[in-house]
Amino acid sequence: MFQAPEVYNEPPVLDYTDVFALGMMTWEMFADVMPYANKISDEAVKKAVCNGERPDLNMVPQKCRDVIKQCWEHGLFVIMMMTMMMMMMMMMMG
Repeated sequence: MFQAPEVYNEPPVLDYTDVFALGMMTWEMFADVMPYANKISDEAVKKAVCNGERPDLNMVPQKCRDVIKQCWEHGLFVIMMMTMMMMMMMMMMG
């Protein structure tokens, strides 16, 4: 459910592909609903993720939106490292 497009398209799974999952879980905390809840199968979720479909950020506080967007970026070179993401989130919450 929370797998990055790179996991579907370019295995193996690397540490920084977890950043996508972090963005999805953060979105879920604010939305109080599972991402892609309207999709009827795992295959439909996979297709949505790989096609760049992302949940609506309207219910997410403005200061968190950019961080979540960065988590959802495609490509091995644009995904931020997990430690940097955690530092950014801690600064937002603190």
